Amino acid sequence: MLTALRPGVQIGLGFAVCLLTATAANAHPYGLSSTNRLIAIEPHARALRVAFVLDFAELPTTQELRELDADHDGQVTERERETYLDGLMARMIANWRLRLDGQALTAVVRSRSLEVAEGEARLHTLRVTAEVTVQLHSAANSLTDHHLDVSDLSYSDRPGWREIRVESGFAFDVQALHSGDAGTALSRDGRTLLRMNEGHFVLRARAATAAARGHSGEVPRGARAAPVRWILAGLACLVGLLAWARARRPSN
Repeated sequence: MLTALRPGVQIGLGFAVCLLTATAANAHPYGLSSTNRLIAIEPHARALRVAFVLDFAELPTTQELRELDADHDGQVTERERETYLDGLMARMIANWRLRLDGQALTAVVRSRSLEVAEGEARLHTLRVTAEVTVQLHSAANSLTDHHLDVSDLSYSDRPGWREIRVESGFAFDVQALHSGDAGTALSRDGRTLLRMNEGHFVLRARAATAAARGHSGEVPRGARAAPVRWILAGLACLVGLLAWARARRPSN
């Protein structure tokens, strides 16, 4: 159940579930040729917990399935699945650039899985989810502000939704400075897509936040963050349901 998972992982898997809801109606919400990516980060005192979702729509899935079914016999074995995931995640992590106060960080994949679902025109979609841990340096436990830079240029030449999100947690408040080359683009059906390949964020330790407030008793922003996360997830689901309803509507 999602409630048993870490909050950051809940966000990522919620994103994947909403995409699954939309594609179940044989209509991918971001277009047949899209490759969509979400990196949702939750900073803790000693590590960053990352929920990663990579979603291939019907056309790019066709290519991925050829790689997944390595012997091209029409059946995907457990070994083929594991080999594909190992190679894919190695390429993804190699493209990540994570720096805290200018010092490079190393990401370690803790778990990953994939799911193939039916798509439009008798094609399929492919969805990969992973949980990644990034160990922080000892300096991150101090009371000073820390600057976190995140970038991922994977599939930046393809259409689709790309987002990097860092959220406040129990250890840190988070402020987004700017989002580098982030922008928007229109899909063929006029849908607005986020195109975010890098982000720059400030992490402020909770203890420093409390000291700055003079222990005023104000409710920390992180305590209010959880409902916002679920609101965002609900909005994503709503987009999927609207796509589903439109796909079911009889054509004139």
